[in-house]
Amino acid sequence: GPISRAAAEELASASGGNPNMLLAVAEDYRECGRVKPRDGVWVLDKTRHCTFPRLYAAMAVRLTGLSAGQRELLDLLALSGALPLEQVLERLDSLEVDALQEAGLLQLQHRGAPALSLGDPALGTALRGQLDSGRRRELLEIMVPDTAVALPSHAAEWLLSAGAKLSAPLALSAGRAANAAG
Repeated sequence: GPISRAAAEELASASGGNPNMLLAVAEDYRECGRVKPRDGVWVLDKTRHCTFPRLYAAMAVRLTGLSAGQRELLDLLALSGALPLEQVLERLDSLEVDALQEAGLLQLQHRGAPALSLGDPALGTALRGQLDSGRRRELLEIMVPDTAVALPSHAAEWLLSAGAKLSAPLALSAGRAANAAG
């Protein structure tokens, strides 16, 4: 049936624009109640959160065979949006980072300094959905998001979900990003 613009935009964003992933995200959203019919139109309920079991299952093939360090890096990137390359290379061998980049799981960006982010937004959505607050706290102890390169909305959501406090500049940046995204 018809779908609201907000719901359609969020579904497209969560799936990274991939039609196969869109089907998985749409089913996950419907099942958890994040989208629901109202007066004949599917609308977004932002109070509902999903764990994305179908999206994760669709992405799981890409995650097989990864080392613990590689998987941890992907989880950190899913939560922060981006990490400084220098900081990543202090924790993980460059060959492991190269292998992730060659597999299309990472991309190098320049945000004032070289930074890594996930190559597929749908992967970030799937990974974030699988991380409970305890694991988010553990990852926060390993590496704090660098506000110079992290996506403000991702970093703020990670800190809040882990029970940490936001700095005023990060809260302001995340609020601006949320307003810009509607």
